[in-house]
This record gives sequence, structure tokens and C-alpha cells, in this order.
Amino acid sequence: MWVSPASLVESWAVVSRRPKTQATLRAFQSARLRQLVRHAYASVRYYRRLFDEVGLKPDDIQGVEDLPKIPLSSRDDLQFLPADQICARRVDPNSLLVRRTSGTSGAPLSIRRHRLEERLLQALRLRYVSEYGGNWRSHRAEIRHLSSRSDWDSVPERPFFYQRLGFFRRTVIPWNEPKEEIVDQLATAHTEILVGAPSILSWRADELSDRDRERLSILYVITGGEMLSDEVRDRIEKGWGARVFDNYGSHEFVFIGNQQPRGEGYRICGESLIVEVLRDGRPALPGEEGELVGTALHSFAMPFLRYRLGDLVRVGSDHDPGSIAVSSLQKIHGRTMDRFFFSGGRVVHPSAIAKILRDEEPWLRRFQITQPERDQLHIRVIPHEEPGPDRLKQVARKIERRFEGSISVALQLVKEMPPAAGGKFQLFLPYERLHRDASG
Repeated sequence: MWVSPASLVESWAVVSRRPKTQATLRAFQSARLRQLVRHAYASVRYYRRLFDEVGLKPDDIQGVEDLPKIPLSSRDDLQFLPADQICARRVDPNSLLVRRTSGTSGAPLSIRRHRLEERLLQALRLRYVSEYGGNWRSHRAEIRHLSSRSDWDSVPERPFFYQRLGFFRRTVIPWNEPKEEIVDQLATAHTEILVGAPSILSWRADELSDRDRERLSILYVITGGEMLSDEVRDRIEKGWGARVFDNYGSHEFVFIGNQQPRGEGYRICGESLIVEVLRDGRPALPGEEGELVGTALHSFAMPFLRYRLGDLVRVGSDHDPGSIAVSSLQKIHGRTMDRFFFSGGRVVHPSAIAKILRDEEPWLRRFQITQPERDQLHIRVIPHEEPGPDRLKQVARKIERRFEGSISVALQLVKEMPPAAGGKFQLFLPYERLHRDASG
């Protein structure tokens, strides 16, 4: 067997109870890391080759603080390799669940997991978000884009046995159903937990009336899969009449962390993965931004050791600078590829431009920023109310002045901004991604 039964029992024990102290958590992470490294070296050709290239042996990794000895890997390193090089030797890749990433940073990556691994990671997510309220009998509804779902993502035709007993009841509703049908389904099922991407939930929130909200019994809303801006959060909370909690995840790791109940940043799910944040190759300090690097503790069928996720995040203020592993994040800024690279080497994160639009233009309801040319930005906007005839030009000039006239900016009023084929709304489209997608 590719992973021992004792290891699976230990994993489920971790799901059922949270480690009481950071020392207990680090001990679990170190023990699991040693097991994972031995397994990857013995069973996965990619990692054996990676270790051998730098002269690294499994026994060189004794705990979390030894992680920097392992070379970094990224999507570019894995996406073109055949499954038998990145999956464990005694695992049939065809027997595994397969999920393909959206490919927004290049070619998609096919991620494979055993069904037990997937169930365990989903159980960890459920345990964390249960702290917001509700219980095992609370009905959960997800509003999402369904046209491109995979077998892994598909909605079961029949509920699992525990759902038939009234536990973990779940409904999936297509995002483009009429508002009246969505409200009817939520009200009939007495939905208490609403889940969806920020863009989808905010669109539908705009349509809800006071009468609609009176029919609903939603305790809280969980968002994920996209950047959640303050403006979008406010619209979701006002429209659905419930507090919003953001979850942070990825296809590679499933669940990375969640917004804390009081709203102060994101707590890392340390029972699921070890998170590092690197800035210019070194561990980022509290309050600094860097790239998230993750090591999945329950992925043995297709391991992820020191995997560069490509997300820019800010380290939590409670982080111990002497530790490699990060336990909390202040903020998630988005993909590293979302940065705008202008002529002359100037690099700007889109959040700087988004802040101008969000904080200084109250008439603006929704926007999307694209970079059609190297020194040109095109901003599509949906207004709360029609702006004056010269307002769009005034906003464009204001942004240009912030960049000292080195770029040109154009704003365009539009009526709608539907999500992409994968169901995600792309708030920022830099030059590289825009032109690659157009040619691809």
C-alpha cells in the first residue's frame, strides 16, 4: 500500500481534534514531514531526481526547520510531466480523483488525490468553518458556475448516506438561475450557510429585496476562490443580510486557512499543510509580503513538497521570525502573476489601482482592470448610478497622475461582467496573461 493504515488513522485523529499548543502542532508536522519525505524519495520519480540533483537524503529532513534544504517546485516544474513521474509508484493514476487547475498562470496542472485524502482535507475545512456557527445538521448551499465542472466537482445524483440521515446537507445552485428560483430553493431548504465566489454572490446580492431577505435564514456566508475586496464584502453582507467569512484555498492544497471569527486575518490550517512565505528567497517577517510556499501533509498519492503556489500574501503580526512555518496571514493579495509590469521596469500590484477606485469613487459598483498594451490600462466599470459626462475622463487622468504620466488609462461603462469559463471572475488581467490567453 502506498501509505500505511496507521498513517491514515493518525490523519483522521488530527481532523477530530485540534492540537492544543503550537509545540504539539509542530511535533505532528515534523513527524508527518519525515514520513512524507521518505515516501516521496522512495516512490515518486520527480522527487528522487530533485533530491539527488542536490545531494539531499531523506534523513537530512528531521523536522519543519529543515524544509529550506528541499528545493522549491512550481507548476512549471510539474505540469508537463507524465503522471507516473509525479504520482507514487504503487498508485494507479487512473484510479485517483483528478482536478485540473484553471491554467491562469500557464498550462493547467492535473492534480490527483486518493478519495480518502480528499475526504480528509474536506473534513478539515468543515471543522474550521464550523466555528462560525451552525452544526452538522445545518443546510449548506453553494451558488456557483456549473458549465465546466469535472467529475470530481460534479454534484452527486444521490446524496451520501450521512446526508440522507440529515447530516451535512448540501445543495448546489447554478449562479445564472432566476433570482426568484434561487431564493425559493434557499428558503425551502432553510439554508443557514451560503457559499460561493465573491463575484457571483455580490451579483446576486444586488438583486435581493427586503422581502427576499425576510424569507431567508442564512447565518453566515463563506466566500472563496477569488480576491475579496472590502467593497464586495460590504455588498454581499448588505444584500444577503449575513456576515461574510473568507476561506483561502487552492486545488493543490484544498484548504489553506480561513478568516478568523473576529475578522483579524487568516489562520493557517497547520494540521493540513506547512506554510512558508518567502520574500526575495528569505522567510518574510511579520507584516511583510511574500510568495506562499506550501507542503501538503496528507498528499501521498501526488505529493507537494515546498510547492510555490504563486500567491502574494502578507505574514501575520503574531509570526515568530525564528520559525520557518507561518501560522497566520494578515492579507491575501492575489496571484504573483497579477502584477502589472510597465516599461522601464516599473512593477505595480493592481491593488494600488483598485484602492483608488474603491475608496475615491463611491459611484463605482464593480470594475475590471486589464493591460492591453505594456503602458496602457483599460478599466471596465459598472456604476451604482450613471456618472457625469466627464467623470470617466477625470478618473482616468487621476490614475495617470499617480503614475506621473508614464501610462495611459481609459475607463469604459459596461452593463455586466460575466465570469470566465471556469466560473472565476478575473479582476486583474495583466499584459502577459491577456496576450497569452488571446493566442492560446
